[in-house]
Amino acid sequence: MAPRANNDKARIPELISDPRTMIGLSDAGAHVDMVYEAGYTTYILGTWVREKKAMELEYAIKRMTSEPADFFDLKDRGRLVVGAAADIVIFDEQKINSAERPQPISDLPAGGTRLHSRAGGMSHVIVNGRTVFRDNQHTGELPGVVLRSR
Repeated sequence: MAPRANNDKARIPELISDPRTMIGLSDAGAHVDMVYEAGYTTYILGTWVREKKAMELEYAIKRMTSEPADFFDLKDRGRLVVGAAADIVIFDEQKINSAERPQPISDLPAGGTRLHSRAGGMSHVIVNGRTVFRDNQHTGELPGVVLRSR
């Protein structure tokens, strides 16, 4: 990921492990035409969990799944339980990561370019029980929905 705020790398383990913080990233699309940072979760898993051992894998997954779901009161998300949406990422913990330095991609209307850190190490992404990515290829499925707090 490109350095921004909190770029003192010596403090990042403390920040991402502290239960008073939430791991997340959003500017509500304000900079979608400049940078596409959806790879922050895979970067945390590959760099800060596997390589730097800043926290255990299970805790990192909890920090990025059930903790945000609980905070935003999304009752049927963030856990694999009966009756909840089946949102699952299947990954190889030895390969999961995103590039630290983003590269330009031209995926916007009219050939617009922005920076992107491509994620790797995932074999499947399942949304609402339907496979949307398999081996880095989109399946054509679009089962996602807008989520709102209750």
